[in-house]
Amino acid sequence: MMKVKFLKSVNDFIIGVVLLGVGIFFTTYKEIVKGPVSDSVGGILVRPDVYVRMVGVLLVICSLIMVLKSINYRRSDKTEGFHFVLTREVALTGISLLLYAALLEPVGFFISTFLLTLFLTCMYMRRERGGEGKPPLTRKAVLIAAVYSILMVIVVHLIFAKVLNVFLPAGDIFS
Repeated sequence: MMKVKFLKSVNDFIIGVVLLGVGIFFTTYKEIVKGPVSDSVGGILVRPDVYVRMVGVLLVICSLIMVLKSINYRRSDKTEGFHFVLTREVALTGISLLLYAALLEPVGFFISTFLLTLFLTCMYMRRERGGEGKPPLTRKAVLIAAVYSILMVIVVHLIFAKVLNVFLPAGDIFS
């Protein structure tokens, strides 16, 4: 375990710096979102990139706070070294998000979002039950996860497609 005296928490510092980079990227990259909406149709607030940039600015602010809070200004001996635990759930979540991003255009928003939400919900429900040593989820638990996933897709669709007028991919395979 690595300990650095000028930091209270090395983990917070590293995560803060990484998220600062992501926030700067979201805020400054010119073509972060390509969409059919132009500036002339409804003004700047209907452009999808505005919301991504707002999240980027919020991420920059929060990550700067995190970095500043991780610095050990009093030089006390209470420091947390760097420790990273890669669990099966963390790895599967990352892989499933990458797969979701790759399948969103060809499969479409509804199917890919439903499958992602169902998979993640079932995986974390199983983890809460005790993980590997416990029996698989019951039919009732999977049904609850499926209903939750359907409701989640409907709510996200209503918010983005109907309220914010953001284009959600329909899917190339079904076109």
